Amino acid sequence: MNFSHLLPWSVLTAGLLLASCGGGTPPVAAVRTLTDSGPGSLRAVLATAPAGATIQVDTPGTLTLSSPLTVQGDVTIVAPGVVLDGAGGGRVLQVTPGAHVTVRGATLTGGTGAPDAGTPAALAASYTRGGAVLNQGTLRLENVTIQQSVANEGGGIYNALGANLTLKDVTLTGNKAVAFVGNTSLNSGSGGGVSNAGTLVIDHGTVRQNAADRSGGAVFNSGTLTFTAGTVQDNTAAVSGGGIFNASGATYQSTATVTGNRPDDVVDASAPEASGDFRTPPSWTVTAPGDAQRGGTLRVGDALTPTTLNPFLDQTAGSLISRFSPPGGLLIQSPDTTEYLPFMARTVSASADGLVWDVQLRPNLTWSDGQPITAADIVSTVHIHQDPAVGSNSFDALQDVSVVETGPRSLRLTFPAARATNAAALTFAPWPDHIFGAAYRAGGAAAVRALWPATAAPETIVTAGPFVPTFINAADGSATLTRNPNYGRWVTDAAGQPLPYLDGVQVLAAGNAAAQLDAFKAHQLDLLAPTGPAVDALQGLTGTVLRDLGPAASSTWIVWNFNRASQPEKQRLFRETAFRQAMSHLANRARMVSEILGGRGQPVYTSVYPVFSEWISPGAPKFDYDLAEARRLLGTLGYTTLNAGGYLTNASGQVLEFDLNTNAGNTNREKAAGIFAEEAMKVGVKVNVNKPDFNTLVEQLTSAGPDRPFDAILLGLSGGSSDWPYGANVIPCSGNLHAYNQSGACLFPWEQEMQQLFEQGSREPTLAQRRVIGAQLQAIEGQQQPFVQLFSPNVYAAWSSQVRGEYPPSVGDSYFGARLLDLTWLIPSR
Repeated sequence: MNFSHLLPWSVLTAGLLLASCGGGTPPVAAVRTLTDSGPGSLRAVLATAPAGATIQVDTPGTLTLSSPLTVQGDVTIVAPGVVLDGAGGGRVLQVTPGAHVTVRGATLTGGTGAPDAGTPAALAASYTRGGAVLNQGTLRLENVTIQQSVANEGGGIYNALGANLTLKDVTLTGNKAVAFVGNTSLNSGSGGGVSNAGTLVIDHGTVRQNAADRSGGAVFNSGTLTFTAGTVQDNTAAVSGGGIFNASGATYQSTATVTGNRPDDVVDASAPEASGDFRTPPSWTVTAPGDAQRGGTLRVGDALTPTTLNPFLDQTAGSLISRFSPPGGLLIQSPDTTEYLPFMARTVSASADGLVWDVQLRPNLTWSDGQPITAADIVSTVHIHQDPAVGSNSFDALQDVSVVETGPRSLRLTFPAARATNAAALTFAPWPDHIFGAAYRAGGAAAVRALWPATAAPETIVTAGPFVPTFINAADGSATLTRNPNYGRWVTDAAGQPLPYLDGVQVLAAGNAAAQLDAFKAHQLDLLAPTGPAVDALQGLTGTVLRDLGPAASSTWIVWNFNRASQPEKQRLFRETAFRQAMSHLANRARMVSEILGGRGQPVYTSVYPVFSEWISPGAPKFDYDLAEARRLLGTLGYTTLNAGGYLTNASGQVLEFDLNTNAGNTNREKAAGIFAEEAMKVGVKVNVNKPDFNTLVEQLTSAGPDRPFDAILLGLSGGSSDWPYGANVIPCSGNLHAYNQSGACLFPWEQEMQQLFEQGSREPTLAQRRVIGAQLQAIEGQQQPFVQLFSPNVYAAWSSQVRGEYPPSVGDSYFGARLLDLTWLIPSR
């Protein structure tokens, strides 16, 4: 026998040489120090252990690790009474492919996971798996405790694809799977105790008080799981499978006791009898499961008359269409975690590079007319949005996405790049193929555009949303919406009860903001979104709940038209950076906030809405109120002389004058336009304020070509995304809300650079780096002032005390609002 490879072991224990000569008995090594490295340490012994060695850690106590213990060979570690502490510095134990490892008696704690080879490459620097343990080989744990560890997948343990893991009398407790901030992997936040993609056998043991931000508080299984005995108790998940979540296509057998887990003990998405419904997380409402009462009609106000009931043509936030649309699509963004959850999708899986997304639809999806919702509905919806002749507001978000049916209830979507916004793109609402798809196949974009005008009969409207219209007055926007009974077949509350709770919604034509306030105070409306002085009027009002939702997910701005060919001098001015900077200096934002919002708001200088404050670059240029500097800049453009009327003129005597349009009936915008015109007059700029109706204004703004029919428009945008808060239809030169230039191409290098930064940022997987790119984009935007941003209100929500089911205070904000209509209910007093 050649002992040369065993010589280092003779130093550790005299018994090793004798054991090695005894006819093939595995060598035994003793570890008698709890230092992390150096001679005699567990790390050093593992590095030189021969195949089949048993390593005995003789000294009980805590071994604090500076980095994971990586095992590449075949060993057994016996460590009763020993605590291996990751100390928040990464994973505790990693078993590499091909290794065979047994661990007995130890406690593994304090792990924070690490990236692994199976992680999508774009996330490799930050996406973690296996808080305490990553197994890529064959691992057996006996009488081991895994505790107080955390990762994006597998808070305690991650068992990789192709790996084999056996847990014998193991305790998993206090571990957590936290959702990844990049929102890219839909398995992130799953498997609080253990996430299994390989083969897992659990024989006895206890899995207790673990948690997951998404699914599988105790165990998330996407491989093969056999649970022969043991207890799974008091684990929690934010979405489903508080105890065990068995993913679609996975194999699961269990005789364990699974009890007391929240929101449910076991969700088996592979079981033929699984309902497959979407259960709204209990964290989305202040109402405890089972406490909500059914029935009643909610009364809301609307100042907008509908321009269309066609969802492919709608471009208005808060339109009537939004009231009968579903709150999500294949995915829905969670208001408490901002993660994207499967909504109409039952399961969603993304390829390693983030480009290919395979979707299985929920089994009970049904349109309001009783027809099943299938993959064909999703496919035709995408194709219609992608046709530029349709003019959809979602064209820019979906234009490069390939979508195909892979089965009646399954589909595959392929993105051209792994963008941070890919998950958000899948929140679009589908519309019925048997209506829109059939029309598109027969008559193309024109046939689609002809469907569902504002005067459409309500019985022709088919939706997947919680309510369907039964009455619509196209003249004033009033409407009656009634519960869609088919919605509750697949959307339920946390207790499994069908949603919505309400019988219906009554949309009243309450007029402008002042009229809506009066109607609310007179108890004719149940909900109100007050701003500015209206908030004061509601303070202490009996029977009213008033909540501050923080900074708005919106802003008000002025944009000048670069495409004004019939008026060449105006076009020249509007395209000049110095002109737009001068206009920004004329905007008395502080006055607007004070006089219009009663001080409840803030000046805005960037297209990033105030609700996304972490994205706003403090270094972006600001051209604040400064009349003298505005006058100087206009002088550089040739306007140096005041005529007898006090207006600036050029050498030809032409007055510096333009029309500023804003929509009639919006008191805040009318006041803002008036203030801007007054301030402009102080330096000799003549601003003619016009107030067309909203629909006319939108037509002007979205018009295209070399000579669009307006000078300047004062309007606002809302929405955005916490993943990348720059509009896909605003920044790119082809976007339908690239409102200053609708020529179809970039006119200036700075437009091109902003477009390039937008694309670069949308593809950047790391949040911190995306923010760096966003700051570069804001620097150009701030310098060029394509939109002169004005102000944004602080947002409040008011409701009658009879209205219940709102988001908890820690959840609701101006981005998500105060409530999900599905979960809203009324105390039955009327």
